[in-house]
Amino acid sequence: MGLTDRPFRWSREEACAAVLAGGEGRRLGRSKVLLQLDGKSLTLVLLEKLGRHFEEVLLVGKVNPEEDERILYQEAEALPGVRVVGDVIPQMGPLGGIHSSLAHSISPLVFVTACDMPFPSLPLIDALLLRAFGREAAVPRRGEYIEPLFSVYAKAVERKAKEFLERGELKVHRFIDSLDAYFMEEGEISLYDPDFLSFRNINSYRDLDIVLRISRETDG
Repeated sequence: MGLTDRPFRWSREEACAAVLAGGEGRRLGRSKVLLQLDGKSLTLVLLEKLGRHFEEVLLVGKVNPEEDERILYQEAEALPGVRVVGDVIPQMGPLGGIHSSLAHSISPLVFVTACDMPFPSLPLIDALLLRAFGREAAVPRRGEYIEPLFSVYAKAVERKAKEFLERGELKVHRFIDSLDAYFMEEGEISLYDPDFLSFRNINSYRDLDIVLRISRETDG
């Protein structure tokens, strides 16, 4: 049976997903977790998509959210299988979000992504999860660039992530360099996501326009 026709979701005993909701979106003038496309919350749509593939999905948010963020967290928690959790060590950037995902997970493997990455390839996620078994991480790599927020981490590296944070070492690539990681190169990635849409994220209004166009073309 291939990766594209799995008849079941990943159980808690196998793996869970985590969506990081901490991006500030300074160029957008709003928190990334509040972004919308055609009147729909990007975060809620992403949670629903992952929730159809995983028995449990974590939304890793702020410990002290603003009112509109708090309302979205409540809406997220009403979705089947979604559990909203807070940063364990706040204000630590992406590595802090990865650590929080691992700390809150009860699963041995955690697929980690960000709330502004709306086009996750489920076959690619499956491939990364399968490559992560017996290792500490599975990470896409395109040329010299890695994709740490579309990667799988073993819960067993939670302690190592915490040690990095406590030393003030916040660069994710240095953390990943310290792991026994499988690096999935472009050729293999393209088997599951030929257009590399999984890595498309939103940092500006131009990015938002591009994502909107892709979304409409895909739906159409």
